[in-house]
Amino acid sequence: MNDADKRELDITRIIWELVHKAWIIILAGVIVASVVCLYTINCITPIYKASALLYVNNFSEDVQSKVVRVADTDIDTSQALVGTYIAFLSSDQVLSGVAEELGGGYTPEMIESMLSASSVNDTELFRITVSHPNPGEAERIANLVTDKSIEIVSQYLEGSSVKVVDYAEVPKEKSYPSTSKNTIMGFMAGAVLASLVIILLMLFNEKVSSEKDIEALFDEPIIGRIPDLNQVYGEGYHYRYGYGYGYGYGYGYDSRQINQHNRNKIEKGGEE
Repeated sequence: MNDADKRELDITRIIWELVHKAWIIILAGVIVASVVCLYTINCITPIYKASALLYVNNFSEDVQSKVVRVADTDIDTSQALVGTYIAFLSSDQVLSGVAEELGGGYTPEMIESMLSASSVNDTELFRITVSHPNPGEAERIANLVTDKSIEIVSQYLEGSSVKVVDYAEVPKEKSYPSTSKNTIMGFMAGAVLASLVIILLMLFNEKVSSEKDIEALFDEPIIGRIPDLNQVYGEGYHYRYGYGYGYGYGYGYDSRQINQHNRNKIEKGGEE
């Protein structure tokens, strides 16, 4: 047998072992998934996100016609200004102003850790998002940051403006953690771990359990087998040891049937 045949045999045995012990894999997955689900529900603090949508506008005005016109350069400039406005959100003026309006319960560092901002598909729109365990507080802080940032930015950037498209609303559902996602991942982790343990136990098992094991270890033909006298194949005479009357034989019976037969004879006084 060459090495390719041996590898194929090993893969076949691994697959068969996993199929044969699939109930262990499923049970391990269910147990781990249940633990992860309970931990997610009871031990992880849920996080809610509230977002406000803003629009950055850079315009140029024709002095003669007094008509506001929008050119390609204005759009490009507006997109570039989005990054500038986002940078202003982490300025001390904005964060300190929001912390002061919140009543001193928050520091600028705490507000900055909750705050994130990003452009929407590289357009003139950008989104301000606040993450907080309390959905009401997430909405309140997001709107305060929105108003305060517009107030501060307008003092520095002239010839442009920021408008609020949508103010933040109180989120109805948590954004983190996802109980269903964690449960599925827990099931997969438990199943994979159980599979790895089964494969390792099989690979490190040095016992020879079949003819294929012998063929894999030795390049010699098998010339004989030792029969299992505890098995009954079809109908035939198989010598057994009976606990009632010493040695005997049965016709198509195993040792338990012979023992029961002998006990019945004893109870009836030796008569059939």
